[in-house]
Amino acid sequence: MKKNHISPEDLEKLISTLDALPPKPKEALSTRETVASAETAIRGALEKGYSFTDIAEHFARFRLSVRPGTISGYLANLEPKPAAQKKAGKPKALKPTAPSKVAAPALHSDMPAEPSLNNEPLLSEEGSDDIDHLIARHDPAELR
Repeated sequence: MKKNHISPEDLEKLISTLDALPPKPKEALSTRETVASAETAIRGALEKGYSFTDIAEHFARFRLSVRPGTISGYLANLEPKPAAQKKAGKPKALKPTAPSKVAAPALHSDMPAEPSLNNEPLLSEEGSDDIDHLIARHDPAELR
């Protein structure tokens, strides 16, 4: 039977047993962890003239399939970055600015003040934006 509640005494016992657990050894390392652990050896191999392809082939001998570019990328991420690069890493959010006070260009006299499909105003004479009026003037069937 499942138990979804625990008594305060059992909770204290649970916590104390968890606190007393020894560190659990890792059974396997990820590729990123392997590259980080072998960083000095990888850099040494590179200095001796070996390529990332050579190093990837060496990894394969230990049943670790990894591309040369992956090793290179992980190694690059391990390099400490200068303070200037760290600050420039993420762009800051842009702050809203006040509207520009530049005047809009004047319309040409031959341009209509309001765009229209039939060179007629989109709004009715009274200035209402009645949807029926718009549909009647610009029937989509005519536009096909």
